[in-house]
Amino acid sequence: MRMVELPLAASTILAGIKISAVINVGTAVLALLAQGVFELLERMIVPRGLRLKGEG
Repeated sequence: MRMVELPLAASTILAGIKISAVINVGTAVLALLAQGVFELLERMIVPRGLRLKGEG
């Protein structure tokens, strides 16, 4: 029984792996985009005299 079920399920298993990889990459891209937006907002909102020394 296992010899029949595993080959039939292989395409579904690989599709699940592919979907999870796409979701992970998409989430990473959105996280980087959100980080960039928040850094830009922080530069616009925080006065120059109150910024940390390491920031530009």
